[in-house]
Amino acid sequence: LITSSIPGEGKTLTAANLAISFAELGKRVLVVDCDMRKAHQHILFNVRKSPGLSDYMARDMSIEKVVYLTHVPNLYVIPAGTTPPNPAEMLASSKMSDLIRKLEQNFDFILYDSPPIISVTDPILLSKKVGNVVLVVRFGKTSRHLVADSVSRLKHVNTDVLGIIFNGMERSKGYGYYKYDYSY
Repeated sequence: LITSSIPGEGKTLTAANLAISFAELGKRVLVVDCDMRKAHQHILFNVRKSPGLSDYMARDMSIEKVVYLTHVPNLYVIPAGTTPPNPAEMLASSKMSDLIRKLEQNFDFILYDSPPIISVTDPILLSKKVGNVVLVVRFGKTSRHLVADSVSRLKHVNTDVLGIIFNGMERSKGYGYYKYDYSY
């Protein structure tokens, strides 16, 4: 699960770039756009928004109708679909758990792009099903207390935070003892 504390930290683009990187390594990769309120993966990968995840959850349709091959070899996307009135309920449902299990049988990596943690409960509900979370933090924008609050919410539901991606760091002329034109 790729998420952030607040909107505007770059989680959607980070999820897309990670997916592209894994696909270029020859892995079979799927991006699932779980941000049903502000979906963007369909725009990044130039696929239809619907039918997508919400349509699959609300109707009796096959998975094949919502999985789209992208322009990147080995990379597939499930767009968010039609904006539903109840995204949190859909993500918390047993049908979502079943979908996750089915998808895990067909892909090497699955990246779930979710809304920000502080904004809605969707990522917390989904994190319990997915199990692993990467938190995207915009350097210089997100306060430490918001990051700490996000991590605390995830730990409260026994979700593993695999790591934090610092996004938007500026290139510098070295650090400390090292005075090379290099940045971490």
